[in-house]
Amino acid sequence: YDVKAVTPDAQKLGEICVGCTTKVREAVRMLESMDNADQILGICGEIDRHRTTLCFANSRRLVERLTRSINESAGRDVAYSHHGALAREIRAAVEARFKRGELAAIVATSSLELGIDIGSVEAVVLVQPPYSVTSAVQRIGRAGHGVGRTSCGRFLPLHPPALVHAAATARAVAEGAIEPVIPRPGGLDVLAQVILAMTVDDARSLDELFTEVRCCAAYHDLERRDFERVVAMLAGRWAGTRLRELQPRLAVDADGRARARPHVRGLLLLSGGVIPDRGYFTLRAADTKAAVGQLDEEFVWERSLGDAFPLGNQIWRITRITANEVEAVPGGRGHSLVPFWRAEEQGRTWSLAERIGGLLEAADGQLDDPDFPGELASHYHLTPAAAGALLAYLRRQREATGAPLPHRHHLLAESCPDPVHPDRRRQLLLHTGWGGRVNRPFALAVATACAAHLGRAVPYFVSDDCVLLEAPP
Repeated sequence: YDVKAVTPDAQKLGEICVGCTTKVREAVRMLESMDNADQILGICGEIDRHRTTLCFANSRRLVERLTRSINESAGRDVAYSHHGALAREIRAAVEARFKRGELAAIVATSSLELGIDIGSVEAVVLVQPPYSVTSAVQRIGRAGHGVGRTSCGRFLPLHPPALVHAAATARAVAEGAIEPVIPRPGGLDVLAQVILAMTVDDARSLDELFTEVRCCAAYHDLERRDFERVVAMLAGRWAGTRLRELQPRLAVDADGRARARPHVRGLLLLSGGVIPDRGYFTLRAADTKAAVGQLDEEFVWERSLGDAFPLGNQIWRITRITANEVEAVPGGRGHSLVPFWRAEEQGRTWSLAERIGGLLEAADGQLDDPDFPGELASHYHLTPAAAGALLAYLRRQREATGAPLPHRHHLLAESCPDPVHPDRRRQLLLHTGWGGRVNRPFALAVATACAAHLGRAVPYFVSDDCVLLEAPP
């Protein structure tokens, strides 16, 4: 596993971000406009050296940006994007072309981690470290499917914080330290679908349904009141709300017998399991009405007729917007706003966050040790240049805050002026590093406690690495 050194522009971004929240907006603007030329050239080099290359990123937005940048750099279409917002027919065509060797590279999200036969993959490039070690193993494991071959992957982080993440992930992958699988018993969302499936053909008594459901290990400890609440929801108890998903789908008679309503059979056949409806708009070609993909509703609300955006190696220009669809025509090449999809945001796992914290804790006392760069390169599978860039970044972090690095046993709290109103408000930045899956509920609890103490709402922002709170004046 090789981790490429960060570019000068990325180092500048790190200097703005590290220990200096007063320039967060400037950093975001730089990140949006940054070409990351060295990384793009590195990806193109990997593509040129191999017959087939699979590149992974964590967001659909970055997938589209990378695909366009790679093709512009190469001067031709050598890569195609692949993610859940593209129509199934388009994804299938991309997979078939890649399998036949007609396409040199695919840039994908987790849509190609596993389960889809795309033929032989010679190289895997992880432009962003994934949110879990398991995901990294799955992605790297797409390469080297041949007798006597080894799966190999290369990390190309886009900025210094991602370099820390990549180093910890690379070591965890090499050690096989994937996250433990923790079954989630008693899921009521799944129970709702199970009840509908059990009653779609015949009426069943509620007592019979409850007894049969509890025979399943996942619902062995299910309480009757929770079962009855799910039945009440399916029967339309909260149908008066604005949520269409709460419309009646189950009929319960006076004798306590339940049967799914007639339209439920179609819902069960078309359902995507427990995948929620994201409220996406369908993008269609204006001339043929063929489905091209899906767009986030917030992105659509911010667009006007004539606006252009890239999706799937094509620039589309909007000609019509309806209540749930967008019609567009191919708009050629050129500058355009890359779409975003809010619902795809995830969070780093606690296990991986612990490993990153362990790396920072170990590094905190060795930043001035002349042997430490070599240890970094050896233990975390870094190139010498990447080890030097990582060491320089950690030193800048400590110099900027004047405190030890944040890690598992050191919570760093940083107070700084609000970037919008520096004279009127301040912000409190907690360098937790616990991952988004822990930081989000923690931030909600802290904000609620602050609101109860101050008598007003406290705005907050959450990432995998920190929690930002608006401090009281």
